[in-house]
Amino acid sequence: MLVKELQPSTIDVYLSALKAWHLTKCIVPPILRTDLVNTILRGEKNRLYLSRELMVRSAITLQDMLLIRKRLKELKISTELKLLFWATCTWLFWGCFRIHEVLAPQANDYDATSTLLWRDVQESVIVMDGKNRRMLTFTLKCPKESKGKSVRVEMFETGNKLCPVKAYQSWKKFKDPKLSASCPVSRMTSGGNLTGKRFNILLKQLTDPFAKGRYLRSHSFRAALPTIMGQNGYSDHQIQIQGRWRSDAFLRYCKMGRSLRWKDQMELMDRVPCLFAV
Repeated sequence: MLVKELQPSTIDVYLSALKAWHLTKCIVPPILRTDLVNTILRGEKNRLYLSRELMVRSAITLQDMLLIRKRLKELKISTELKLLFWATCTWLFWGCFRIHEVLAPQANDYDATSTLLWRDVQESVIVMDGKNRRMLTFTLKCPKESKGKSVRVEMFETGNKLCPVKAYQSWKKFKDPKLSASCPVSRMTSGGNLTGKRFNILLKQLTDPFAKGRYLRSHSFRAALPTIMGQNGYSDHQIQIQGRWRSDAFLRYCKMGRSLRWKDQMELMDRVPCLFAV
């Protein structure tokens, strides 16, 4: 299983499941976790821990998003996968989502009680500053911070290349009309789901040429908007709300420091739109 690049924690689960299977058949389970097996798994856990400590995850930047979009157009994959991948990127960026709050964990199966389904995404129009703005509302059924309660996350039309609403509409047009509202948003016409693992494989392929040693994976999107907000003088409380953090955990996501040079929020609001005029 290690040769197949399974994580030690996954192997632990498989061993536990195998033991449970024996017990359900009224068979005395063999000793699966010998001293040698435990030593190998412990060594692999230590190796992964050290390698991850050396490879610090970076936050996705606006420039990264533009480069991902550009390189995605040149990538030799289906149009369907491109639309779904890009839509996922915009949702992760603007919603500060964890990858499996958006994508199904398994390619050929899903749990309706936790997976984001088509019926969990609502598109609407609201009035902001006297103008009509399209908005997406994602209903997350069991995010980590909610302690079993559902959470609604709104994303707004941005009017630029990174617009999450536009990306959603493009993906929705490609949706198989046979799919019901109870199917995952990440379901493709092939019948399989785009998973977090496949998303990271594609993201690595797209970002490695320009990452310059930075470690960019799906969780880098969760750090993106908080980092930008931190750099532009937003308060700790505002950043916490954006990322749905209940504690000071959000500080770990502001990886590039905070600038508090602005004297009032109006001055800040005058400058922030320029950052997203891409």
